[in-house]
Amino acid sequence: MRYVLLIFALAGVVVSSLALQVHYSTGTEPCDINARWDCGIVNHSSFSAVAKVPVAAIGIAGYLVLGCLGFARLRFATFLAAFWIPLRLPSFHD
Repeated sequence: MRYVLLIFALAGVVVSSLALQVHYSTGTEPCDINARWDCGIVNHSSFSAVAKVPVAAIGIAGYLVLGCLGFARLRFATFLAAFWIPLRLPSFHD
């Protein structure tokens, strides 16, 4: 199962990288089929970025995190406990 996750994460990085290339390109897009089917319109619109960060870049980062977690066999909670300072919440049992 770990290898399936890695393959899908790698595929996601590749597809997101291609979308990021389309986002920054100015020429004819590879998916420009006709007036109705054109991914360049979406990748150049205001919906293709969140706080001026391209959605494709967010996708690359997300797929890399998923791939790393899958490779290391860490669960999200284990990742948080190992690498981030645990949250100190007040205890109501005292």
